[in-house]
Amino acid sequence: MTTSATSRRDRGLVFIAAFKMLKALLLVLAGIGAFSLLSPRVAAETRQWLLQLTVGRGLRTVQSALTFLKFEKPAHIEEFGLGAILYGLLFAAEGIGLWLAKRWAEYLTVVTTSLLVPFEVYELSRRVTVVRGGTLAINIALVGYLVYRLRKPTR
Repeated sequence: MTTSATSRRDRGLVFIAAFKMLKALLLVLAGIGAFSLLSPRVAAETRQWLLQLTVGRGLRTVQSALTFLKFEKPAHIEEFGLGAILYGLLFAAEGIGLWLAKRWAEYLTVVTTSLLVPFEVYELSRRVTVVRGGTLAINIALVGYLVYRLRKPTR
């Protein structure tokens, strides 16, 4: 890509693409981590490590993680792992498409991100936190920016 092409690249799309790729990476890693918990040895080591964290960290977070590790059936862990990986692949498709400035990726991102907004509003109404409010604000800003871009004449 030439220097002039790089300078013409939409910085907003580059930022959103990088953000989507980071989320994709984290979700795929979470999915792989979930699958590793199917090993009894790894699950036991993880529980022990989390119990040691209760001394220096918030007990509530550690208890949530321990509850996660006590799925009744391995199938639940498999479902979580597969769901995280598939969702990560969706984010990767969005990120790559946005990086390449593909119009289909803008539409896909608007649809998938917009579908999450009602759930984020519901969660925020249950308990207001900075993370929930920030997530909602970022997603609304992303959708607004992409809708603005999509309404512009074809480039």
